[in-house]
Amino acid sequence: MSSPDPIPTTLSDQLRQLGLVHTASELNDFIARATQKRWSPLVQLERVVQAELEARLRQRVERRLKDARLGRFKSMADWEWDWPKALHRATVDRVLTLDFLAQRENVIIVASHGLGKTMIAKNLVH
Repeated sequence: MSSPDPIPTTLSDQLRQLGLVHTASELNDFIARATQKRWSPLVQLERVVQAELEARLRQRVERRLKDARLGRFKSMADWEWDWPKALHRATVDRVLTLDFLAQRENVIIVASHGLGKTMIAKNLVH
């Protein structure tokens, strides 16, 4: 009969085994901040949980963006609104708020070649 996996000896390894990867990698910085700011045990636990949840959300978004294979694209913040003249900025801004999702509506992007349809679609996905 084989023995079970040995219990990790360092706190960082134990945190990783529990699935708290972000906390394990940031442990020294976390302890320094907690000591400097004199956080109570409850505040420390809240901060660990908050940091883990944020890190996991970031990882999920990054994984989904990678799976979407969007490739390189220009964000709407970098869009030159002076060109093309036919693009109605208020409409594009409204679509980028994603209000149509809650209303269960569709968005159809129609324009001539080279006017930014793909870029707008990629920004919507992002």
